[in-house]
Amino acid sequence: MDYSMIISGSFLFAAGFVLFIIPYKIVPGGVVGLAIITNLLSSQYQLLTNGFPVGLAALCFNIPLFIIANRVLGPRFGIKSLLSIIFTSFFIDLLSYLIPTPDFLNLSDERLLAGLFGGVLIGVGSGLILKARAFGLGSDMVAMIIAKFTRKPLGILLIYFDSAVIITAFLFTLDWQLPLYSWAVMFIFGKVTDSILQGANYEKSIMIVTENAFEAIRDKIIVDLQRGGTIIHGSTFENGKNLKIIYTVATQSELSVLTEFISQVDPSALVTVTDSSEILGKGFKSLLTKIRE
Repeated sequence: MDYSMIISGSFLFAAGFVLFIIPYKIVPGGVVGLAIITNLLSSQYQLLTNGFPVGLAALCFNIPLFIIANRVLGPRFGIKSLLSIIFTSFFIDLLSYLIPTPDFLNLSDERLLAGLFGGVLIGVGSGLILKARAFGLGSDMVAMIIAKFTRKPLGILLIYFDSAVIITAFLFTLDWQLPLYSWAVMFIFGKVTDSILQGANYEKSIMIVTENAFEAIRDKIIVDLQRGGTIIHGSTFENGKNLKIIYTVATQSELSVLTEFISQVDPSALVTVTDSSEILGKGFKSLLTKIRE
């Protein structure tokens, strides 16, 4: 299953770049972004007819990074990461060769649309690769190496590195639209990757403070929604009156039912709802299923 996700993820990642990113000179950071800059420069200075192949350039950047990362950080980047590096580079150049013209989809006047769909495709591909517990995008390895010596947060270093690549591309092309499109693609790419890794969650964490309808709300949760809950003992600021606070979790549809019921039995109740990135346990995804994934 892991190797299937790496192959399919690498193909989607490459397709996103070949169909929507590379033809419209968008450089969304990362090592593939450096490879696109290499392609643009070699084409501009006529070093090669169609420029240095993007996939091959990405491979030339990623392999030394892979070796350095394993020496500096220890052997945490294994065969899966190496395969993802090779497959993404291979698919980028294969698709570039098979597609008859770079502007195959005729989106030269719709760069924002191209960036939108490109960000979605490379985000899905990246999410599948990471879900298989592999690294292969290059940026992660660079950020981890720098974090080893600087102790800076990994997420901040990723943003710095990708932004540096985007600014470098702007300095070479002097196309002021390029960084705007590129940062937009980065944002979409990151959001889609997170969605693939975490799944589409509609689960909510709910805290209910009620003085008048504790028993009714508790019964509603247990009997009708068939959910569990926890009682938290607290007191009011004003007069120190003891309160029972209900903490429970539910899906979006169950939340709608619960809030409507609370509005009927105690309109003055305080209800706090927060999004939960993941809920594991009884009534939701089991812990064993999570471990297997």
